[in-house]
Amino acid sequence: MSQTRGSTQLKGRAADALVRVLVERGVDTVFGMCGHGDLTLLDAFVESGIQFVTVHHEQVAVHAADAYYRTSHKPGVVVTTLGPGALNTTTALGDAAADSSAVVVISGAPPSRYVGLGAYQEIDGHGTDDQHLVTRPIVKRSYPVRDHLAIPHTVARAWDDALSGSPGPVHVHVPLDLLGVEDDYQIPPPRPTTGAALSQPEVLAFAERLARAERPVILAGGGAVVSEATEALIAVAERYQAPVVTTMVAQGVIPEDHDLALGFTGVVGTQPANTAIKQADVVLAVGTRFPEMDTSSWRRSSFLDPDSCDLLQIDIDPAEIGRLYPVRLGAVADAATALAQLAEHAPADAGTRTGDWIRELARQRDQWRERIQPTAEHRVAPFQPAAVLGALSAALPADAVLVTGVGVRHLVGQHYPVRSPRGMLVASGFSTMGWETAAAVGAKRAAGRRPVVGVIGDGAFNSTVSAVSTAIAYGLDVLWVVLDNGGYQSIGVYQDRHFGRRLVTDFEHADGSPYQIDYIGLIRAYGGTGEHIDDLDGLGDAVRRWLERGGNHLLHVPTHGKPPANATGHWDVNDIMAGRPDTSPAPLSAKERS
Repeated sequence: MSQTRGSTQLKGRAADALVRVLVERGVDTVFGMCGHGDLTLLDAFVESGIQFVTVHHEQVAVHAADAYYRTSHKPGVVVTTLGPGALNTTTALGDAAADSSAVVVISGAPPSRYVGLGAYQEIDGHGTDDQHLVTRPIVKRSYPVRDHLAIPHTVARAWDDALSGSPGPVHVHVPLDLLGVEDDYQIPPPRPTTGAALSQPEVLAFAERLARAERPVILAGGGAVVSEATEALIAVAERYQAPVVTTMVAQGVIPEDHDLALGFTGVVGTQPANTAIKQADVVLAVGTRFPEMDTSSWRRSSFLDPDSCDLLQIDIDPAEIGRLYPVRLGAVADAATALAQLAEHAPADAGTRTGDWIRELARQRDQWRERIQPTAEHRVAPFQPAAVLGALSAALPADAVLVTGVGVRHLVGQHYPVRSPRGMLVASGFSTMGWETAAAVGAKRAAGRRPVVGVIGDGAFNSTVSAVSTAIAYGLDVLWVVLDNGGYQSIGVYQDRHFGRRLVTDFEHADGSPYQIDYIGLIRAYGGTGEHIDDLDGLGDAVRRWLERGGNHLLHVPTHGKPPANATGHWDVNDIMAGRPDTSPAPLSAKERS
């Protein structure tokens, strides 16, 4: 190997050059599967020093890589074969795209000389190799490689694209014959990155308007988590005496036991968070796309009303500024960098007008905690999920990583205070059922000594259960807390509400009798351990024993099928299913939404 003009030169196969690109970017883990389309690439990993974590389905690989990024903020890398291997990644790529997670998928493709001939596993319905077009609507960029010398440059560019601006997934599509071509390859060096800052006039304008507010609120989204903005966010909140609310995916960006933390907003958000953003006269929104579930379907009556509130928006993606709400001030910048600037330039009188506002919100926060406490005290099985989450919170250290998903996320959000950045991972935007089972594997691979706990509904657990065998095979210790309510109850409750009858939301035999899976037997078959939980004291004791000994251990926890939702926001889907579709205009319209 030699150096030329800042690039590393490598003589060998294209596959070796591809792996060298990853090595020089600090990659220590790749998730994926074997197939004839990536055999040469797999061989190149053998002596690379990179751990290849093999899974049993490509969707699991991408979910794991997604969580690996969310935990470490290093891109998750996936390698797989062509055809079904590549197409199996698409669902999971939707989650990475919706939650701005940097994932690089490298898939094999048919031999370049066979393009359009209907080669084995080729997608060629339009007379050419179209496999890369399947992912194009989902990812930031999808790169088809046509020349072997372009492979290292394309992978380097894909890596940069995954991290630049708002992070997200990318796809590199490499014909299998090109991977074995021997030649002299240039390996592009890693590109340094810096956080984009506010201009001086922007800093002064944002600081002045925030300091004059009487009812300010800071809304922190996933971009604040990605930029690791916790320290700067707390500094701004304290200097301006502005309470902080978050989107669901950003929980923990400020410790939720902080005096200025009010929880997350939206359909199933906390009451004080939703009240604060409805009553605010200034909202500083940092790194958020204003997702539907976090904004109560954008209803002014349940979320932000731009006619009575000045919106100050900071985002790394210029397309997000003013996209859903008109802004008083908008700026393109990195969240951590911009917040640090605002803290440094806070006017002398910042925070002097907000005392009554802070005290009133603190009173509402105390009332909210009293309101939800009874459901957290149900001590015997079948449990209220809130009680399970309370027991977990009491038993786990503050730096634990809790992984959860769509079925129980609102209960986790309300009853499990997240006390550390990246202390809770959730599939929020795309909400694929089963994300959490696979994500626990990637989270643990990235978390090191931090304990990882998957709080997973029985339906989601079954969707991607093969991830458990990967965790056990690679010594990735996870505590699997399976909340067993006998079906897809988060959907069943809507059937009850809107139709008064059910279909396929309960786990049943063909004759209608309950179908019960032996989850403890299942994890034992994979090589782990498990136990049934009958009372809250036993749950806490089981968690503490696991913290001492480690391993892959499953807690089977029977739960109620109809837990109180404590919904404090609004979701238009309920109106649609009830035959009351909302025909009012989109959020940017000045017309009031009822």
